[in-house]
Amino acid sequence: NNMGVWIGGSTNNEITKNEIYGNTTGVGLGEGGCEDECSGNIDGNKITGNSIYENEGGDSGIRVDGGIVEFSELTISDNTLDENSGYGIYIDEIYGGKLILSGNTVIDSSYDGIYISRIDETGVLEATKNTVKTNGWAYEEYGEEYVGVYLGSVSGNSNVTFQENIISDNLSHGMYACDGKECSSSTLIFKDNIFENNESSGLRFYNLRSISFDATGNVVRQNGKESSAAGLHIEYIGSREADEEEASTSTVVISGNTFDDNYYGIMINETDATAEITIGENNAIKNSSDAGI
Repeated sequence: NNMGVWIGGSTNNEITKNEIYGNTTGVGLGEGGCEDECSGNIDGNKITGNSIYENEGGDSGIRVDGGIVEFSELTISDNTLDENSGYGIYIDEIYGGKLILSGNTVIDSSYDGIYISRIDETGVLEATKNTVKTNGWAYEEYGEEYVGVYLGSVSGNSNVTFQENIISDNLSHGMYACDGKECSSSTLIFKDNIFENNESSGLRFYNLRSISFDATGNVVRQNGKESSAAGLHIEYIGSREADEEEASTSTVVISGNTFDDNYYGIMINETDATAEITIGENNAIKNSSDAGI
């Protein structure tokens, strides 16, 4: 593959203030040093302040491989990723480490703006003050749906904090999560974000099991107007244990948000007896084309 920058099994590097374009992948991180034994340690690397655009190989603006790749902390911040013909940012997995995504602008990707396959084993995602808009153009060419932010699964006492991001004008869901397997035994916090004018749901979560989910202070508006989708859509809330005696609670709190001018405001399809759902009185749910809740 024609990479603009490749970091293979190397730690504590900084890739900063570069212009990276016309490659298969703009910046790639993965295993390296394989002459005798491969190393997958990419801990402490920082990719900051770069302009990464028009990388045309159908891969990614920034790509972090999986397999033996590991890190305790990895930072991707203040980059502009524009018109990459694959994913804007692609992360195979966060396994026990912390990924910081902060201040990035991800626009006009052919596929998902940000793609994270899974978070496991006390992994941490801190995504703050990113702008993710007008992604998913491959739908027009291939008929496959891509979204603003994709998060496949979260498990193993992991933590996701998604705060002060702007997710807008994407060609399908603003955010689509928990369909790769499920989101279970972990904590998801969505606070003070804006999800607006996405062609399908603002936020869609497929499978929440034995989880703590908190959505507070978000503005969710003008989503799903043409596709009869919801501002916030949760398909299933319940326990991951089949045995009722061992079943653990899923706690969902939706409080202090504004849902304005979506097709549906909030949609929850199915729950079981372990689901504890609080939709606070201090939500503003207005101007929905169909039901508010």
